[in-house]
Amino acid sequence: MDEEIGALLSRANLTRVRGNLVEAQAICQSALELCPTSADAHSLLGDLFAAQEKHDEALHCYSVAAELKPLNAALAEKRDKAIQARHLRLLTNQQQAQKLAVPEVAPTAVPRKNAPRHSLPRWLMVTLIAIGGLVVLFLGVWLGTRLAPGNDLVPTKLPATVGRKG
Repeated sequence: MDEEIGALLSRANLTRVRGNLVEAQAICQSALELCPTSADAHSLLGDLFAAQEKHDEALHCYSVAAELKPLNAALAEKRDKAIQARHLRLLTNQQQAQKLAVPEVAPTAVPRKNAPRHSLPRWLMVTLIAIGGLVVLFLGVWLGTRLAPGNDLVPTKLPATVGRKG
């Protein structure tokens, strides 16, 4: 009986490779009628459903196969991928339904009173003010060092030496 199931699954797989998914699905169904506990038949049938983007059916087949062979990591991975594909499809359908239910309305521009026509973004204004402050600071320090030696208001001698000679 295992040889007969193996032959049917080989034939179904060959039919799938040739591109006839419906016939391959019928062959898998025949194999499952002979042996409903064949994890390989359920897995191949899940592959056929997944190729046709029938995610719910593929998920069912992979789940049955994973229950029949709980230690098979490949079957668990196929089941998990089918779950992800199903969730993605449901999410996409939900988003499309929301777009159809609530049409988007473009916001209208409301002119503000006394607003400048060409205002700069806030981050750019802050950056320019900071750069301007640094320029003024450096200019002040530079001028202070250049003008201080000739300025009479700034003592050139230390207070302890004022009034002493030599």
